[in-house]
Amino acid sequence: GASGYVWPAGTELDLSVHAIEMVYVAEGAFHVGSGGTESGSFTEGSWLSGATIPFMIAGEGEIELGSEPGKLWGTSTSGYNSIGGVGSLPAAFPKGYAPFYCMKYAIYKNSNPNGPARVGLFAIPGATRVEAGASYWGIMELSGNVWERTVSVTNGRFFTGMHGDGTLLANGNADAADWPGTNASGAGERGGNWYEAASNARASDRYLAAIVYAKRDLNRGGRAVRSAP
Repeated sequence: GASGYVWPAGTELDLSVHAIEMVYVAEGAFHVGSGGTESGSFTEGSWLSGATIPFMIAGEGEIELGSEPGKLWGTSTSGYNSIGGVGSLPAAFPKGYAPFYCMKYAIYKNSNPNGPARVGLFAIPGATRVEAGASYWGIMELSGNVWERTVSVTNGRFFTGMHGDGTLLANGNADAADWPGTNASGAGERGGNWYEAASNARASDRYLAAIVYAKRDLNRGGRAVRSAP
């Protein structure tokens, strides 16, 4: 058949079906930067010091980056929380305005009984959204459980949101040309983790948003995201 497997008629098969629960995030404008003082936070370009100036993402068009009014900028231009250099986010770079699907739970390696909590641990009957650790859309544990690898505005501006097909090249990289590779260049980390300071778990905190870290360990994970058809 289409799967490449052929069994004689009458063969009994045991099938195991696996699925990934995804959350639909609707189209809509939103702000980046909370108006606080989180590490490396996004801000509107007229910011000079102190609390950030939230910047509205109002579409998927090109966004200019720089320390000028009306542009997107960051409170750090060096180190692991850097915004990177002046320039732009191309129209092809996903901004989060268009609808998309996101895995409800992160995936991670847990070989330490004192490490990350089981996904959904706090979503018990009667819990509020905040008590359950859910985002506005119901995406779970976006903060504080494990660092989650994301494409970075700092050095991943080449990303276009191309969908993967599950195929890996011989060197381990995905065959999607615009994805960060196994060397982690183009990716950073967001969300804090179970043993870091609680301040790193804030959604606007970019403490490691520009780090290039290509190793696997028990405090790091991620989740898949795709555009909505």
